[in-house]
Amino acid sequence: MTHPRTLPSVLLFLAPAAAVQDEKGKEPPRFPLRLEYGKGFGWTSKTHAIREEDSNNKQKFEATIGGEAHKQENSFDLLQREELDSLVRMEFLEAEEGEVRRARFTIEEQRYRRRVERDGEVQEKDDAPKSSEIEGCEIAFRWGEEENQVELKGGSLGKEEREGFVEGQKYRDLNPLAAYFLPKEPVAVGETWILEGRALRQILNHTLEDSQDDVRARKALSKELRLQVELAGELRAKLEEVVEKEGRRTAVVSIAGKPKEEGSTESKEGESTWKTAFEVSGTLRFGVDLGLPESLEFSVAAKTTSSQSGEHEGEKGEGGFSFSRQSTLNVRREFRTECVPLREPEEEPARKKEGEEKKGG
Repeated sequence: MTHPRTLPSVLLFLAPAAAVQDEKGKEPPRFPLRLEYGKGFGWTSKTHAIREEDSNNKQKFEATIGGEAHKQENSFDLLQREELDSLVRMEFLEAEEGEVRRARFTIEEQRYRRRVERDGEVQEKDDAPKSSEIEGCEIAFRWGEEENQVELKGGSLGKEEREGFVEGQKYRDLNPLAAYFLPKEPVAVGETWILEGRALRQILNHTLEDSQDDVRARKALSKELRLQVELAGELRAKLEEVVEKEGRRTAVVSIAGKPKEEGSTESKEGESTWKTAFEVSGTLRFGVDLGLPESLEFSVAAKTTSSQSGEHEGEKGEGGFSFSRQSTLNVRREFRTECVPLREPEEEPARKKEGEEKKGG
């Protein structure tokens, strides 16, 4: 189950369809969807999210103790549901070639409800909203070649919990989720582009609440651990329309796809394999003139089948043990995020001049 301390997340290759010409033979307007960066840039993100997990687990354990063989098998179903309401101040302080290098997140509010059932019996139940221990925390990040430099202030985490939380943020992807939805070149209404490779991976990571920078996190793995992962498929994004209100343009972008993943790990403790099928859909409203997201609605479902096995040889003929597990895990997460800029951008010179002339007249 995802722990409520997980930061909410509130981060391409372009393959546009041929531009459709209008009746007069003129190409339709193209819109640059670019995320702005720099000191003072950012937004507050208000999010309501629901995450549900249901799993079926089967386990087998065999051991030799004192020359006698012991076997044990069991199975259980686990159902977990969590609702999360958060308000986060997100500041992207430095960027290099479109990659965030310094950022600061302030958890102004984080409340959750949780319910856990095992084989139909309630194990944990929080009907009233509870405050997370990271509420009030300010987390500052500075990107490093190998890992982030992380500083944590505020909140009610204990010493060990604070250290564990900081450790878990060392490979965080500092780019905002919306950055991975945008095309590299200007697009016209009706055009589509493909989200694959790193963009696809990071979108899945963020939306399933695992905000790791995948490349650096894998480099940090122990050399004794062999990890193989293959992510296939893509998400397709489309510029549905551009609407204008009060002189500002908003691009409406839809996202959908059904990627798949297969993976395996192997170490001296054992090995595991898994297969996951995803189903993703979402709508991003992006402020063309502001260079930041206005809202994001997203839904992702993932079904994973996995198996694990391992064995341990006892010392001096004392026997050993072996184990195996098979499980099916279904995860569904839905969220809606509303974004408000931290500062209003400067007016365009022409618009500013026009306003001054009206004021003077």
